[in-house]
Amino acid sequence: EFDGSGDYVTLPHNSTGISGSSAMTMEAWIKPMDKYASCSSCSGRQGIFTQWKTTPGGDNIGLMVRIVPSGQINLCTNAGSCPYNSDDAVEWDTWSHIAVVFDEGEFTFYINGSENGTATAPATSIGTDSTRSSIGIGQYPGLNHYMGSIADVRIWTEARSADDISNNMYATLDDSEENLVGLWLLNEGGGIVATDSSTTGADGSVVGSSGVTPPWRDECFADGGLETVLTC
Repeated sequence: EFDGSGDYVTLPHNSTGISGSSAMTMEAWIKPMDKYASCSSCSGRQGIFTQWKTTPGGDNIGLMVRIVPSGQINLCTNAGSCPYNSDDAVEWDTWSHIAVVFDEGEFTFYINGSENGTATAPATSIGTDSTRSSIGIGQYPGLNHYMGSIADVRIWTEARSADDISNNMYATLDDSEENLVGLWLLNEGGGIVATDSSTTGADGSVVGSSGVTPPWRDECFADGGLETVLTC
C-alpha cells in the first residue's frame, strides 16, 4: 500500500522497450484513497505508471498514467501534454481495473473492462527521451506520489482489444503471454523486490517512505493470487 509521501517502485528504465513504440497497452488494478489533505506530495495528481524525464523540458518525453482529483484517469504524453482524461471516474477506496491502449497516436481508456474515452496524441509513437520508469510515483521522488493500493501492473507491446482486456482482467497471467513485456503482480508480501513475471524479468525495487520499510500489506497475500489481493 502506497502512503502518498514516499512509497514507490523504481523499475529498470525502459526495460519493456515501449520507447518509440507505435502500439502499447498499460493495465493495472488500483484502489486509490481519497485523502489528498494528508498527501502533501500528490498535488492532486497521483502517478500510477510513469516512464518520464527526471528533469523539466523536452518534446519527446514518454508516458505517464495518473489519477487526478476528479477520480478520472489522466494521461501525459510527448512534450508534457496532459489534457487527456477518461470520461468517467473510478471509485475511491474501491478496487478498479484500468487500462490505457495506445495505437499509432490514438489512445483509448478502459475502466473495469469497458471503453471509457478516447484521445488523439500529438505523436504516433511513444517518446524516446524518458530517463526514469516507476510505479506509484510521478516524474521523480517527491512529486505526485500515489496514495492507495496497486496490483497486477501489465505492459504489452501491442494495442489490446476490448475483449482482450475484459476477458483477462481477473486472470493471473504468466510469462507465456505473447507481447507481455512487463508483469508486476506486487504480491510478494515482503522484501524490497517487485518481481517482473514476464519474460523480460525486469524486477523493480520497492522504496518505503522510511527509506527501508517497504509498503506491503501482508494480510493481502496469504494465497498470493489476484482474487486474494482484491479483497483487501
